[in-house]
Amino acid sequence: DLLSRGVVIIASALKQLSSLRILSLCSNGMSDDAAEEISAVITSNTLLVDLLLGNNQLRDAGVCTIATALGSTRLLRKLDLSSNYISPKAARELAITVSNCSDLQQLFLN
Repeated sequence: DLLSRGVVIIASALKQLSSLRILSLCSNGMSDDAAEEISAVITSNTLLVDLLLGNNQLRDAGVCTIATALGSTRLLRKLDLSSNYISPKAARELAITVSNCSDLQQLFLN
């Protein structure tokens, strides 16, 4: 269980990469505090195909921040935000973003 602080530390290092294809940070207790760093990883890794952030503590602010960053990747195939706290407002923001991800095959929001 990394919690947000640990995720931020790891994400800082991952921003330096440009060829990351899978990012899995499920079940780490990550909250909105880590969303900016995760977003930076997403925008610096345009080849990202799987983003797995399920079973964390992300809420609207974090989900919207991440959704905005997803606009920089067109290759996304799998997005897992299940078991987070996503309201209809954040879901709308996310829907706008994922509608531009033409390769998206799997979306988990349960």
